[in-house]
Amino acid sequence: MLNDNTLEHSNRHQPHHDSVLTALDAGLRAAGSVDIVGAQAPDWTRADRGDVIVVGFGKAAGMMFQGLVAGEVSIRRGCVVTKDGYAPRLADFDIREAGHPEPDERGLEAARTIESLADGASADDHVICLVSGGGSALLPAPAEGITLEDLRTTHRLLISSGAAIASINTVRKHLSRLKGGGLARAIHPAAHTTLVVSDVVGNHLDVVASGPTVPDPTTYADALAVVDDLGLRDTLPASVRERLLAGNRGAYPETAKPGAACFQDSRVDIVADSETALGGMRDWIGSTSGVTGRVEVVSEPMTGEATRAARRWVSHLSALAQDRSDAFWVLGAGETEVNVDGRGLGGRCQEFALAAALELEESAPHFEACVGILATDGTDGPSGDRYGAAGGIVDRRTAGRIRSAGLDPSERLEAHASYDPLKQAGDLICVGPTGTNVNDLVCSYVVPV
Repeated sequence: MLNDNTLEHSNRHQPHHDSVLTALDAGLRAAGSVDIVGAQAPDWTRADRGDVIVVGFGKAAGMMFQGLVAGEVSIRRGCVVTKDGYAPRLADFDIREAGHPEPDERGLEAARTIESLADGASADDHVICLVSGGGSALLPAPAEGITLEDLRTTHRLLISSGAAIASINTVRKHLSRLKGGGLARAIHPAAHTTLVVSDVVGNHLDVVASGPTVPDPTTYADALAVVDDLGLRDTLPASVRERLLAGNRGAYPETAKPGAACFQDSRVDIVADSETALGGMRDWIGSTSGVTGRVEVVSEPMTGEATRAARRWVSHLSALAQDRSDAFWVLGAGETEVNVDGRGLGGRCQEFALAAALELEESAPHFEACVGILATDGTDGPSGDRYGAAGGIVDRRTAGRIRSAGLDPSERLEAHASYDPLKQAGDLICVGPTGTNVNDLVCSYVVPV
């Protein structure tokens, strides 16, 4: 079900770059080839039930819907919305594309259709909800009094703040009719099954796509606290600020909480996540005869500011190399953050790669390492949308190659402008939309010397 794109970079003559790239590709393909129907609820097609209705939203929604069709689920009606470039070509099905990361009118219209399908489901129907990362932007359903432009402005403020996705989605849930369990309320009294491709560290279901079909533990007070911690209260659109303040006073109902009636006949299954991708990488490494070595999977998710995370990663490689004489692999997953200031073109994975390149250059000469990182959706930040950039693959010579191209890698890192230096060095990974989305993957091959 994965889109038939291949990972590309131009520095294949560098030691171990091909092997690291192939391992990353194996992880991508594992995350994009899951059996959507396989072990799921057998009562989808029970003769004594009503219609099967499918709604989906997120970067993996098209791939997931394609899996349902391949599994011959008897779908009576539905609507799926995904990011531009991510929709499969399936005849006779309502599969739409819309704006991401900023919501647009197409997403707004898709949200209205999905809400109408949910409201129209009878107690005998079964609604299958296909949920994946990106769904927060692709399913805009502004609460009363809030416009789409208000949501866009709020989104820009939150994203540029460098806040964690859980904090961002805490605010989003309280500005929407469908997020924070709102879609489950609309579906009730029909039964519903939610299938999730998770892009959230720790698989917190209320965070993936802002949790439209699961209980929400956050409150208006929590949303206000996020806004205040980021210093954004006075810069938010007036309608957004007033909604949060009024909700905190009890003027609006809270998001759907555990134990609500809308969750009584529901089921949630995670069909793919970063562990799925890591398993694919491990399987490829174990089966290949080309590049062998012990495999370590870092259990702690890769989070925090991208440059600091890269430095921690290289420091970990260095520490491991001091105690070993044979080559080894180190794998990890997670999602870092970048405090965007608008000065440069790049993305969190490219910024991690550029920082890792500088750190490798400065490291003690007791090991050689190749570090590859990519966004599993295939598009890393604005450069991903424009040019198909997914991440980077670097070694201790990358910074020198950048300088030879006339660029200062340290200055570019400080300016959050990682795309051009990695491109000039031949160390950019490009793939474009993959059809899946399960966090970022990091793969390193280390040779002690």
